[in-house]
Amino acid sequence: MLHAKIQKSLIAAQIGMWLPVLSLFLLPAGTPSFVPIALICAGWLITPVFTLWNLINALRALGTGTFDPWILRTAMWHKLAMLPATAINLLFCFGVPMAFLNPWLVWFLPVAAIPIALSMGCTWLATLSTSVFVIAQTVHLWRQKALTLLQGIGGVLLQLVPVVDTAHCLALRARHAPKSAPPGNQAQASPAPGAAASWPPPPR
Repeated sequence: MLHAKIQKSLIAAQIGMWLPVLSLFLLPAGTPSFVPIALICAGWLITPVFTLWNLINALRALGTGTFDPWILRTAMWHKLAMLPATAINLLFCFGVPMAFLNPWLVWFLPVAAIPIALSMGCTWLATLSTSVFVIAQTVHLWRQKALTLLQGIGGVLLQLVPVVDTAHCLALRARHAPKSAPPGNQAQASPAPGAAASWPPPPR
């Protein structure tokens, strides 16, 4: 049940991320100019709501008390799917100000600052929508001694940086959530490096 809720909230985060981008490139010719503007504004409005929805589901996943490799793998795929939209938004946010190096356009900078700030904020929130699940699983890994405290803190900080968070999630998934790991409460985190094996072994 929790997995289905997580999948729905992450798909919603994808909509909030891609809606402004697709409105600029996929609308048919002759579409009134107010339509893409309205879609972009809709993306700005719904992204915070979807981020809060994902945060609530991430807290539920944290409350299970058990590392779940399915959640980590799912967050990874959604992060990868968001990368193109993230890159386009970042290029827009950093590329538009370069145009104001032209002295004739400097007067327009205060007007453009608002949509630039909104785009950057929504890009970060959409990234955070996936990162909250990775952070929850990082906490589980730390609790199960699969990560040190320093590794856990570093992982949380990396999840707050767009693009970098995807690279960190890929590394975390490769180490602690291989494809063979089952989902749900039966999953166990990889043992911490150097941890001693228990003896005697449990009965079969």
